[in-house]
Amino acid sequence: MPLEGLLEEFANAKRVFEPTGIQLNLLWLKTGTVDPGFLAINSTSDRSQMPSGGYGNLYVQRSQTPSELSDGALAAFEGIIEPADNNSRTVYLLALQNVYMTFFENLDDTGRNWAPKVVNTSGLSFPSYMYGDTIPDRIRGVITLTKHDSKNKLTIAHELGHKLINVSHEYKAIGPQHEIRSDEGLMLYGSGSQIPSGKEGRWHQERLLLSPYLYRLDKTGKQIWNADYEAGGFYYDPLYGDYTIAFE
Repeated sequence: MPLEGLLEEFANAKRVFEPTGIQLNLLWLKTGTVDPGFLAINSTSDRSQMPSGGYGNLYVQRSQTPSELSDGALAAFEGIIEPADNNSRTVYLLALQNVYMTFFENLDDTGRNWAPKVVNTSGLSFPSYMYGDTIPDRIRGVITLTKHDSKNKLTIAHELGHKLINVSHEYKAIGPQHEIRSDEGLMLYGSGSQIPSGKEGRWHQERLLLSPYLYRLDKTGKQIWNADYEAGGFYYDPLYGDYTIAFE
């Protein structure tokens, strides 16, 4: 991912989140040499991957069987992200070469036959609704980037949406899915950048404003952080109160 492209997308992400009252703050940008083995990774361990069992929606299933980082991803993130006081409250954008994600697709209507699908991601947010607290706190803010969205310039904004709103690909009447393309809403693949509010908007804006990665400044300039997750950070974490959607 070109450096100029990363900065262009970050500037656009600032514009996307600004109407919600969120100010994105770029602390620093670092380049350097890393272990070549860190540049191409599988995102998730094989042992934590399985098809849908049909006994709950996507978010319920993920809380029952959380994803876990692959050994390669864990080594890369721990090797690249430097220890700091606010590691667990900081989002880290890591530009790598290839990050692969595997999920299962249903091959028929019986629920018996499934096939793994491997995607070479453009960006991946490792969100809490999927991983819960299986990711060590020090690196839980990681987001990987491998391709520049030269058309819409929304990859960073979209992945920040996953991390901060803590939802999958969904928008208003569109329920969560692994992949869906539409030009409506930041959390779908396309040109949309809307972050809706209220129940009809699936509480996206309300969930965003509760994110543990956000803080406010008091009159003295002290950072007052939002409350942290209470139960691993899954979609129905008590942190969100009534700002969830109950569905099959």
